[in-house]
Amino acid sequence: MMQWRSHRGRGEKGKVVMKGEVIIKGELSKGESLLEKRKLRRRRGSSGEGEEALVDRKLRRRRRSSEEEDVPKEVAKVAKEFAKNPTSPELEALQRTMGQLKTLTVDGRPEYLNGFISHLSNTEPLLEWLELDGFSSALPGLFTRDLSSLHGLRLCQVKTELPWRNMTNLTSLYLQSVLPKISITQLLDFFEGALRLRTIALIYTISSSSGQVGQLVSLPSLKEMVISGYIPCAPLLGHLSIPAGAKLDIESESFDPSYENLFLRSPNNFKTLSNFTTVSFKLGHHASSAEFSGSNGKVSKTSEYPKANILMALEYLARLDSSTTEQLSISGGGLPVADDVHRALLPMQDLRTLMIRQCECQHAPIHSLSPQPQPSSVLLCPKLEELVLRPCISRKKTIIQSVIGMATSRALRGARLKTVRILGCRGEFDQEDVLELEKHALCMEFGAEGRW
Repeated sequence: MMQWRSHRGRGEKGKVVMKGEVIIKGELSKGESLLEKRKLRRRRGSSGEGEEALVDRKLRRRRRSSEEEDVPKEVAKVAKEFAKNPTSPELEALQRTMGQLKTLTVDGRPEYLNGFISHLSNTEPLLEWLELDGFSSALPGLFTRDLSSLHGLRLCQVKTELPWRNMTNLTSLYLQSVLPKISITQLLDFFEGALRLRTIALIYTISSSSGQVGQLVSLPSLKEMVISGYIPCAPLLGHLSIPAGAKLDIESESFDPSYENLFLRSPNNFKTLSNFTTVSFKLGHHASSAEFSGSNGKVSKTSEYPKANILMALEYLARLDSSTTEQLSISGGGLPVADDVHRALLPMQDLRTLMIRQCECQHAPIHSLSPQPQPSSVLLCPKLEELVLRPCISRKKTIIQSVIGMATSRALRGARLKTVRILGCRGEFDQEDVLELEKHALCMEFGAEGRW
């Protein structure tokens, strides 16, 4: 999952806690924190110009040396004032400061903070980062005003409405459990006006809907995108063009056959699926995952359903361009037919490492990698150097015989394996079999999982 890091800056000094439930953080456009601004105003009211200059010098010196010893006392004092009187002059002063903020983070249940939101309508917007978490009431009109200065937006459990306007400079978008759920059409319309987006996270936010037929939206600046939730993501992905170099991470909690069909039907939409060098499948009883990565980026998919098996994984490989794949890892899954394995491995002329762990299918790929004695027969994966196996308990005694036959036939064709690793089976094979296998592989190892 993607790790999102909020933009903070010197606004961390200006943290205000209200009734133990609400946290406000902000940084003024000139680099002053909310608390510094409040203290400066108060001291100006009681002293002359000389005192102002002294306070300014102290503030600059404090910022340079990062001395914040008196901040906790100020935070505690402000919290007490707000708890006693939510309409205090101090609160009103902070409300007037809203139009000068560069960053704003509000976290909690701000039942009486609508006054803050109303001050975001600045004729010359300065706000660059906005983060709202846990608003229990709707925010009418928040996104109808000019927020073209925004670079980052994070909304979590916030009631809001789309479409948003004037966000052409937005580069980071994080939406989690936003109400009401956002339709695909609304998202596509928004993306068309936010072409600078580099990171996108949509967590339990998309509604069950479909976009306009034939609509395709490009995200030319995208570097990372996360989609997670109960609703199938294929209807949205089918309308997006993901550029080369981007990372796409999909998590779904329901069986989504349309997702599998999407990748097989429209690989040209996902430039990250070209030139991938590493493929990994983990197929379990309760969840399954597929991951493709290479120089053009990374695509990963996780689903919490038990229907995935090795046949689905092989179908991916057979219909995508896997000619540049150098490492293939398969863990778990049902028993496939040898022909399916052969068809999936056939394009992998650059495959160098094959890892098969706890599968009921290990004999099928081993058999496919064993060329026939005739020189005209096809030699799959001619550059294969390393084979890593983690046999199932019931297959440990028979797997080594299959490996010996495969290694022998490949050595005769000039494709000798450099390394064979059999994990979790130390001391469980006959010594004669081990010696026989060592004749046809440069390195024979037994041991624990380790880095594999």
